[in-house]
Amino acid sequence: MSDPLLDFTSVAFVFLIGEALEWLILKRDEAGWHFRFGEAEGYSNLNPVISTVKVALILFVLILVVSAFALPQVFSYVLAWIATTKDWYLISLLSITFSFLWIWHHVAGKDWNWLQAVLALISAVLLLFYIGANIVT
Repeated sequence: MSDPLLDFTSVAFVFLIGEALEWLILKRDEAGWHFRFGEAEGYSNLNPVISTVKVALILFVLILVVSAFALPQVFSYVLAWIATTKDWYLISLLSITFSFLWIWHHVAGKDWNWLQAVLALISAVLLLFYIGANIVT
């Protein structure tokens, strides 16, 4: 019988990877959503604007539909991999803290403040502890 927290962790880890990739590819400013790359200084029209609805649709398709339905075996592989690592519960905590940061700063478009910095620091520390626990044998 599988551990529910371990199941949650495997799904949250795949979602975490999707969030991080989306953060790397898209940015949001006062004009709306843009691809992070492809911008030329002085030529703002070269950077295509994406509406929030399109971004939400892209995120829904990429993260939820593809992950849950098109690649169900991914979860079993991720689950098996995570189960073999030490302190895998840190991935659950990392997924939660990074998700709050991602929604607060990137999706909602709020400026950086000290609470977001704390979430970023906690996420980084959790990742470092997880990596450290699994590198040192």
